[in-house]
Amino acid sequence: MYTSSFFSDSLFNDTKETLEKLSKDYRLGIYSEGVVEFQRRKLALGGIEDFFIESLIFITDSKLEPTFMAQLPEAVIVEDRLPFIEELAKHLRFQPVWVNRDSLSQKTDTFCDTIYTLHELPVLLGVTKKTLGPN
Repeated sequence: MYTSSFFSDSLFNDTKETLEKLSKDYRLGIYSEGVVEFQRRKLALGGIEDFFIESLIFITDSKLEPTFMAQLPEAVIVEDRLPFIEELAKHLRFQPVWVNRDSLSQKTDTFCDTIYTLHELPVLLGVTKKTLGPN
């Protein structure tokens, strides 16, 4: 299980390409829930850790715990779990973006940007083809 191919193959197919595009114009971080050592190992073995700024990696066993959330800087936060999006939307310093991979018909009353693949994120954030270079 602890092989590069296992974690690299577990990434959504749009992950690395999107991170490459965004990292040219944005400082990227992680807001994750889980065991810190395991989450960091996933980043390394998945081949994506170099896209993220060390000081912007926030991993905890409870993402919505208030003292943990208080540590987070103002940010766009991309999340695929709706309960987290709904909580993030209550805080003015966050701009939540919901990755709704489950269903085109699934909706929320929470005001937030919604995308269905990570490929949509650079467009949403205003990264242009000129900025990104040739595809």
